[in-house]
Amino acid sequence: MKGLRTFLYELKYAFLQMKRHIMLCFSAISAIGITLLLIGAVLIIGLHVNYFSNDVQKDLSIHVILNEDIKDEASMQDINDKISKLKNVDKVEFSSKDNELELMIKEKGSAFKAYRGNSNPLSNAFFVYLKDASNIRKTSAQIKKIDGVASTAFGGDSVTSLVEMLNMIQKIGLGLVALLVILSLYLIYNTIRTTIDSRQDEIMIMRTVGATNGFISNPFIVEGS
Repeated sequence: MKGLRTFLYELKYAFLQMKRHIMLCFSAISAIGITLLLIGAVLIIGLHVNYFSNDVQKDLSIHVILNEDIKDEASMQDINDKISKLKNVDKVEFSSKDNELELMIKEKGSAFKAYRGNSNPLSNAFFVYLKDASNIRKTSAQIKKIDGVASTAFGGDSVTSLVEMLNMIQKIGLGLVALLVILSLYLIYNTIRTTIDSRQDEIMIMRTVGATNGFISNPFIVEGS
């Protein structure tokens, strides 16, 4: 019962002190609230950028064109296996010469429809998807060395520049979050220190009359909560 009375007194005392130092409480809540809002905003933006970056990088692929004489299934499977064994390769999808022609018609126009059937001059190909798009140039060079591969294409400098830019934005976002967290912790520390300094005489009087550390600190904990 005594403990309950003490708790109720500390609670009442904490609210009384908050009322007496309303401006200090308001400034502390405002500063910490604004900082937390900024952290939340940066986190939301960072998550969207991260989602967009991962989505873009997931769709990036290396177009691997095979030699014209690679037509039998065993040879194509052998090349597929060699590409799949590369460290940075996530997935390999086969694209037949007919599918390659349809993609060209879609991209270049209906004039290429004339090459459908036996007059199709294109070769079979693979679309290679990567685990880490930032190493797309290196992986493309490795694939090009495999026997049976005629050429590889991935978009060149524009693609690597895009990947580098997205990675940089992600790093900047993480840096901003870390900076805002540190700022938030500093504001909380500074607020507690200012509150204690402004009521140092009051704390000294309470110590003089024999108040325990818990009796003195509990109202501050309630105010901080």
